[in-house]
Amino acid sequence: MQRIYMHSNEHFEVFTTVLAPQGRYRYRAEAEKMVVVHSYRPLWPDELELSPGDVILVLSKHEEERWFGRLQDGQRGYFPASCVMELSQVGWLPE
Repeated sequence: MQRIYMHSNEHFEVFTTVLAPQGRYRYRAEAEKMVVVHSYRPLWPDELELSPGDVILVLSKHEEERWFGRLQDGQRGYFPASCVMELSQVGWLPE
């Protein structure tokens, strides 16, 4: 699915095309559970808001710095890879 977003201010307009992953995702061996270690406020409508301690299932790592995943409440979207860490690497588990 393709979406086009527009951001503007008094000086310029920016149009961005976003291509979302296609199809339904199921829990697969490739999917990884990560824990959020840095908060993140979305800049685009297709991004997730992250809070430290959130657990996210990473569904796609097609881009190195921006991944696609699903939060425990069912929300899906993109997020910065730098905001998460593998559960096995974290010294604490979220409640």
